[in-house]
Amino acid sequence: TKRRETRSCLFLSRSFHENEQLKDVIVPLPSWTPTGQSLTKSKDEKDRHDLEIEIISSHSPFKTEEQLLRQFEKIRSPNGTLVMLFNLKVLDYEQTELDFDTDVHDIRLS
Repeated sequence: TKRRETRSCLFLSRSFHENEQLKDVIVPLPSWTPTGQSLTKSKDEKDRHDLEIEIISSHSPFKTEEQLLRQFEKIRSPNGTLVMLFNLKVLDYEQTELDFDTDVHDIRLS
């Protein structure tokens, strides 16, 4: 999400939870300034930010923080949200877990 002076990435990953055998849902949510500086103020916040980037880099197509930050360029307006789906699970009947076809107005691809 890009909003005023903040850039944030919420990362929800089934493969992360399965690979780490997590029972609780953990959702990394790092944030930056428009110039790519983390919004951390303390050492604990910096450590958490670094861990969140490590999790995202390990379980997404974005292998570096720079690659992740470049995604905000796809949001052309001053404020907005970009939703990216990656590595969708294929169900038994050969369809992905999200149905893109039944209702063409439900999930829009661009």
